[in-house]
Amino acid sequence: MQRRPPDNETGKLSTSADLRGIKVKTVITLLVLGGALLAALPLHWVWWQTARQSSLQLVDALSQQITSTVRREWWERVIASESAYNVAASLLGSQPDVPTSRRALEAALSATQVPSALTFESAQTGRLMVSRNASGQIEMHQMLPAPTLEGQQPPRWRETQADPAQAQPTVAYSGQTHAQGILSVFIGLDRFSALLGAIPVGQTGSAFVVDAKGAIKVTAERLANESLMPVMQAAARIVATRPVEAVNIVEARRIVVDDAGYRISFSPLEFNGWQFVVVVPEAEFLSDIERTMRRAVIGLIALAIGLGLAAALLAQRVLSHPLSALTADLRKVERFELEDIAYRPGRLQEFDQLSAAIVRMANGL
Repeated sequence: MQRRPPDNETGKLSTSADLRGIKVKTVITLLVLGGALLAALPLHWVWWQTARQSSLQLVDALSQQITSTVRREWWERVIASESAYNVAASLLGSQPDVPTSRRALEAALSATQVPSALTFESAQTGRLMVSRNASGQIEMHQMLPAPTLEGQQPPRWRETQADPAQAQPTVAYSGQTHAQGILSVFIGLDRFSALLGAIPVGQTGSAFVVDAKGAIKVTAERLANESLMPVMQAAARIVATRPVEAVNIVEARRIVVDDAGYRISFSPLEFNGWQFVVVVPEAEFLSDIERTMRRAVIGLIALAIGLGLAAALLAQRVLSHPLSALTADLRKVERFELEDIAYRPGRLQEFDQLSAAIVRMANGL
């Protein structure tokens, strides 16, 4: 029979055993928490990436729809102005006088609501203008002296500094008619601005028009988000730095301004080299996803903590307590306190068998 170790040696062994390693319930808790996180986090990451891509595709689809709508309505105004020019040119005839010219301009302006003014300039009539006032009524003006006429000028679109009727930036469809005069149809840029303002670009997005040199020509009538101006300027610089052969291209890209992401889509209007640009903040579409993601992460952490506590309680009840009792029995065997050892039936087969083996060992000793 082996000699029983002295009390001081037993104390050293017991102390070192108590300090060595970690408890079973701690291991079980960590395993449950780790398993929950390893299973849930990849799923949440995949879900977040899928939702993010779907939202960005929605932004691109929205931009395409807005671009299509604006291009259609823009060209309706352009075609209406060209039609007004053709109507006025046909009514002027070859040798118009002042009354004929006035009737021709009034008829052309009355036929469509798009132009803001029409002018006719010739040596015989001077410069005549019809325009709409604030109440929508047509007014006639005659301005002298007559202009100095140049050679033949086919009708074309050009930019002018001011609408002759309202002193606002405008574009004009001008050309020399058979009556040896210059006929011009004006559209104030405020009308295009109202067009852009009437089409919502999400809740905080906007649309604008920029020329090939990067100058912003038309903005929405009411800019919903003033902070978009630096983004619009950044988009305009992209257009300005394009090579000549890449001016009229359709493009969608992402830019970052002040640590915020924006989806930008470019589309040529095929009008004086102008580009239509749609700006949509990514946060408008991704904020809900990110908010949901944060809630999901918080819920996951709460679930993991709950599972950890449940695992700790279960491990303490099913594993830790029976294992501590069996360890105490083995220490009694070590001290030859054999009369205090009893069989401990357990829910786990291995612990039950170990308790029976300890009892048999005690009986044998």
